[in-house]
Amino acid sequence: MAARRTGNPQSGRSPRPSGGLARYLVTTPGRGATADAVTDALREAILDGLLPASTWLREEDIAAELRLSRTPVREAIRRLTSEGLAVRMPNHGTQVAPMAIEDILAVYTVRENLEGLAARLAAQRASEALRSRLRDVHERFRAAAEIGDAGTLAELNLEFHRAIREATGNRYLERFLTLVEHAVRRFGNSTFENPRRVDATVYEHEAILTAIVGGMAEDAEVHARSHMRSAREARLEAFLRANS
Repeated sequence: MAARRTGNPQSGRSPRPSGGLARYLVTTPGRGATADAVTDALREAILDGLLPASTWLREEDIAAELRLSRTPVREAIRRLTSEGLAVRMPNHGTQVAPMAIEDILAVYTVRENLEGLAARLAAQRASEALRSRLRDVHERFRAAAEIGDAGTLAELNLEFHRAIREATGNRYLERFLTLVEHAVRRFGNSTFENPRRVDATVYEHEAILTAIVGGMAEDAEVHARSHMRSAREARLEAFLRANS
């Protein structure tokens, strides 16, 4: 198994923010950059890979790049630590949380159960609006699959699963699955670069969609859980290939 790398802030070898953070910062007119805005900016920079694993999050560097005081930056880093996207290193500071194969296994163990529950609840509460939304996303997914557009496939995959979790009517489940989505986005390149995974996902989404549209809650849960197990194997394969 891949070892976790924490780096050493004194060694000069651990990455630091390298510019580009400002484009993620959305300010509110009349209020400036709040801790919420800075948190959102740093979170997206981490999820997009601009701030990769083991990057040191130094308040002074980030504040200078964003042209802010250190107060909202300090609060943003604290929040990201509570979300698990950053980790405090005793006597050194805070860095973007490292990723390892154990993280994939842990995340998908949780995701399988939560996505299964979300699909079950969505099927029980399926509205015409949800049916229409899922059909639309799935058709666009199929179209992207035909031309092998991995980036669009990744976006539509997230949209498909967001639609399901938002239909559950359970804000706690939505919150937990949002955190899971953030973790998955950190795993690196999309598995949709593999044509076999694309074909499998089209089939798996179709099964979930059919069950939800038909109000078949048990089937929806079974298909969603199976889909997550398949996604886990694809993610493990991609991770091992990238780190071999």
